[in-house]
Amino acid sequence: MKVLLINPPYSAYSPKESAIPPLGLARIASTIRKKANVQVLDMACKEVLGKDPWGELLHTINLLKPNIIGIGPLVTSNVNKGLRIAKIIKSILPESKVTLGGPDPTFTYNKLLQNTNVDTVFIGESEKSFLAYVQSYNDASLLKNINGIAFKLKGKIISNGRNYLTNKEFDSLPMPAWDLFPIEEYSEIAKKNNFEPYLPLESSRGCPLDCIFCSCTNIFSSKIRLRTSQSIVNEITHNINKYHIKRYVFNDDNVGIHINHLLAIADKIIKSQLDEVKFAISSTLDSKLFSDLNHLLKIKAAGFDEIFMGCETIHEDAIKKVRKTSNPNLWAKNIKNAVELCRRAGIASRTNWIIGLPTDTKDKLLQTIEFIKELKPDTALMSLLQSYPGTYIDHEINKDENKIGIHKLTENPSDVVASKFDPTLYTQWLSSDEMIEIAYKFIYTLSPYFEANISGSPYYIFELWREQNN
Repeated sequence: MKVLLINPPYSAYSPKESAIPPLGLARIASTIRKKANVQVLDMACKEVLGKDPWGELLHTINLLKPNIIGIGPLVTSNVNKGLRIAKIIKSILPESKVTLGGPDPTFTYNKLLQNTNVDTVFIGESEKSFLAYVQSYNDASLLKNINGIAFKLKGKIISNGRNYLTNKEFDSLPMPAWDLFPIEEYSEIAKKNNFEPYLPLESSRGCPLDCIFCSCTNIFSSKIRLRTSQSIVNEITHNINKYHIKRYVFNDDNVGIHINHLLAIADKIIKSQLDEVKFAISSTLDSKLFSDLNHLLKIKAAGFDEIFMGCETIHEDAIKKVRKTSNPNLWAKNIKNAVELCRRAGIASRTNWIIGLPTDTKDKLLQTIEFIKELKPDTALMSLLQSYPGTYIDHEINKDENKIGIHKLTENPSDVVASKFDPTLYTQWLSSDEMIEIAYKFIYTLSPYFEANISGSPYYIFELWREQNN
């Protein structure tokens, strides 16, 4: 049994985003490798290095001739490229089984399975279901017993529902199979772009928040599952010894939400004397992490030197509609508190903001830009609002655009998101042209003071800013 896992290209993304290997594929590879000869092709990495990812695909397919091909993780910006890969594979190996997985397929499997080049779609967490799929390869009748997949049977699309790992299953997953990935190529991308090579980690799954623009809760559930601090330290130690990587980013949706778990990880890292190892995490501003400077000093001592914060907006009416906090009247104050505490602890504050939230107007966004200027975080990243599959926004737009006040500019956002910097939505409060104008002002106003970028296409928008100022 031969399995090929493919990470599609992300042509609009920055080198730093392509320099981190996909943890989901590494988890699947390690789970199935005892039952199959598994190989990995990271087309995104090849593309950033200036190689020909499509030529690499043809070479690998003809050389390996895999029985099963897993394409993912697929998101809005690369789903069309995933389908292009599927078409190429089927033209060469028509009897092979082509599968898709990731955030978009989890919610759009009905549409994707109408494509004749797609055999199966994995829904939600896929380690356990992919292993069962490999084991059922010679007996299609077993597919009906595999949770977490959708497939075609006699012209009909069958869905077996969502699959979630239990806490025990999650904690006992084998080490990610980084030996199957071109670690040296990720390091090459990092060195060429003046940042340290790094690997992703995962300490938890699930998020109890219900943000209207995020699908994480619908993918991984609202139930939090936690790995033990010992298993996390074991993985870090293994990676250091085998791959010599000393910087890590936690992929968790919200590491800081379980403060006791985070502090236990920090304690275990300190006791294990993992000196010179650095970590980046994401945290909600409502976390108890920001209630006590000592919490931040503890994790800094363990090597945590970056925190990504989903600030989104400073306006109470907007954050209330986003459903990110139970205390919208304190949101702007919490942003200031979190950034100040990080500054005092020596931790970099990486703030994230959104253009186009419900009730956002041009004037309000200009106020937000001035607020960020005075805030002086270490970095500020602005994103355009998107209606990703599985989000509340996407559901409400599809039901009644006028009721939610957010409208689609295109029925195929994948091509737009994967291009340069074009909005896919407009709102009753903000036109698409105003969104682009705000993005320009964001870069123009903040870049002289600290690192400020636009998500998805920082190079394009920065070139626009530079052209206007030369």
